[in-house]
Amino acid sequence: MKDNPFFIFFTGVILFCLDRWLKFEALYHWHTTVLLGGQFGWELLINRGIAFGLPFPSSFVIIFTIFVLGGLLYYLVRYFHSISLLARWAWWLVFVGAVSNLIDRITYGVTVDYWRLFSSIFNLADVLIITGFVLYFLALKRPRCIFGGK
Repeated sequence: MKDNPFFIFFTGVILFCLDRWLKFEALYHWHTTVLLGGQFGWELLINRGIAFGLPFPSSFVIIFTIFVLGGLLYYLVRYFHSISLLARWAWWLVFVGAVSNLIDRITYGVTVDYWRLFSSIFNLADVLIITGFVLYFLALKRPRCIFGGK
């Protein structure tokens, strides 16, 4: 894993663009559900709720997300070189995923989900957010050891 800030940044940008493209395709081109064994595949879901489809007022979610993202961006910029490499990756993945889902909420008033795994339907942004939190908890366990972090 690279310790280069530009590598971390551009990897996040590529994943962000991939998620935006998949959401566009889900909304405008790939309308047919395709499942392997009925458990995994492609299925469009217009998610009006927050995590796990829990209902919540969209305007509140948008405002809250903007404040959280502002704080997270400040933290990343201010403390980038003093946190471990794993924590840098973790928070950047959370940030990128949250921004993509925020754009959905602002643009469509909903979040666009497209991957089915058993009974869940989610998107790449959700995967980035969850992966980021898992990596962060790993960084808390070993803040100075994993992937050569400081």
